Amino acid sequence: MSQQLFIFQPGLWIGEGTLSFNASSEKLRFFTKWTVSPLVQEEIHAFQQVEMESSPEQMRNHFRFFEITPTTFSVELENEAMGKVTGRGLIEPGKIAWEFRNNPLEGFEVYALNLEKQDEYHLHAEFSSTAEFRTIIKGRIWKKTT
Repeated sequence: MSQQLFIFQPGLWIGEGTLSFNASSEKLRFFTKWTVSPLVQEEIHAFQQVEMESSPEQMRNHFRFFEITPTTFSVELENEAMGKVTGRGLIEPGKIAWEFRNNPLEGFEVYALNLEKQDEYHLHAEFSSTAEFRTIIKGRIWKKTT
């Protein structure tokens, strides 16, 4: 199991980026904070908060990573809006990704190590709840130090 990938490094991760939609030219800035727990009983729990620049509301996601092997894992995402969805993940050198299929929400998230800054990742994600409406997320996250 690669210790370099962010879900395997317990602690606080923060990030920022933009959200865009295939049906609009508008881009919204977002800020995120991940609190990643250590591996306990073969599971990692991570809590993600997402704030949109123009909204006082926060979205809260609970991720559970389990069935972890050196190259794959299962993931469960839970939040108030959709309940629980499950997916599969992939571990490669310098990259971690997961996808949700056959759920009310379909999509993927990819975190690729920034080769110039250790402990920073480029994020690319796309999600859709209908065939014609897609959300595209681009940003970066980094490990918060004191």
